[in-house]
Amino acid sequence: MNIPLFGTAGIRARYREELSPEVALSIARALAERLKMSSSTDPVIVGWDARLTSRAMASAVASGLMENGLDVSWLGLTTFPAAAKATAESGAAGCYVTASHNPPEYSGLKFFDQDGSEISREEEMALEQDFLLEKGDVSTGSGSLLRPEYDNENYADDLGRSVDLGEVGVRVVVDTGNGVASPTVVGTMKNHCKEVVDINSHVDGRFPWRTPEPSARNLGDTMRLVKRLGAGVGFAWDGDADRLAVIDGSGRFVPQYKVSAVIGKSLRARKAIISVDMGLGFEEALDAEVVQWKLGDLHSAYNQRKQEGWRADIFTEPWKMADPKWGPFFDGIRAALLFLKGVEEAGGVEQALEQVPSYAQSRLSITCPHQSKREVSERIAAHLRSTLREEILTEKRIDGIKLMLSGAWILIRPSGTEPKVRTYVEAKSESRVRRIDALITRFANHIVR
Repeated sequence: MNIPLFGTAGIRARYREELSPEVALSIARALAERLKMSSSTDPVIVGWDARLTSRAMASAVASGLMENGLDVSWLGLTTFPAAAKATAESGAAGCYVTASHNPPEYSGLKFFDQDGSEISREEEMALEQDFLLEKGDVSTGSGSLLRPEYDNENYADDLGRSVDLGEVGVRVVVDTGNGVASPTVVGTMKNHCKEVVDINSHVDGRFPWRTPEPSARNLGDTMRLVKRLGAGVGFAWDGDADRLAVIDGSGRFVPQYKVSAVIGKSLRARKAIISVDMGLGFEEALDAEVVQWKLGDLHSAYNQRKQEGWRADIFTEPWKMADPKWGPFFDGIRAALLFLKGVEEAGGVEQALEQVPSYAQSRLSITCPHQSKREVSERIAAHLRSTLREEILTEKRIDGIKLMLSGAWILIRPSGTEPKVRTYVEAKSESRVRRIDALITRFANHIVR
């Protein structure tokens, strides 16, 4: 690969063009070397999502581990949260093959520590360095392929018992986008909801009906269906079920910060770790002690704070939520159950959402070469500092460049997975968001050709 191996969350790149089974084999060899150095001999959990290329990548990972003498617990086709839960329950390391919400032509890898959390940025960089040095000794013998002690059925059973939720009386629409969540989602929802309408629920790694990202842009048909059926709420997931999108009874896409806030309230969260792009409404609704951290790395902040004696009740970024009592990993299926719990306690979907202050938001993507992303980000930030100098109060550099304004903020950050710069804007009024977006767009069109 001619770009850094690890991005915002694990490895994600175009299959064959940038990431291949051969690369996966070499990474697994390096991982095996690191595990043996740490005296970890437990079978390594290996699972994969529904993409047509994922089983080949998983087989390469398993081969790299076994030829270095480690056993592999072959979890198979599964969701991200089930793979994370399996590593936590087994106390073993793990690898999950997924490109999450990226288009079908992408592949990727995520690695778990023994507690089910993704490995830290420091561990990712160390593993990448070992990969570049081609570490891994294939002469130590052959490991075995084993049946997992904790599998998808165990996860589904535990999940169903994990939320104290009565029968939901409203009609619920679930759209799994042909992703790997389908069997678990449909069964779990039917156990908790009086009426469930499932769409795109056959697993198909080509994602024929919509792209895996459950954004408002991609969920038009689902939003119209929720409204037409008179459903109380709609849920949609990405390809591996760590992301959740919510649609209200009027067929409107619910801003992600409101979803996180409803879930946070259902958890009675008093301490929270949030990503830098989380909306202000989350903090205002919960009135919790909040720590901001890097997008895609909240688990590192959670583990660090826990060691210091500060234990978060939730860590969340837009689309994703983790309840540490369940496990230090994102779980989009459990997030839906917790959202329904919040709805039940508030007396309805509208009532739950009304408890969260409303803000207007936007996100733009500016295409530019990987090597230019940081320069483009800095130039956009400089332009905004000059143009909005009387409105800017402070600046943060936790992850990218965040300009704080009165009742608003702007975030400019290089994408960790694609050749793009992302900009995020939030303000109380749509007109203010549009004005700032126009400033960004005009300048970006000028500097990026």
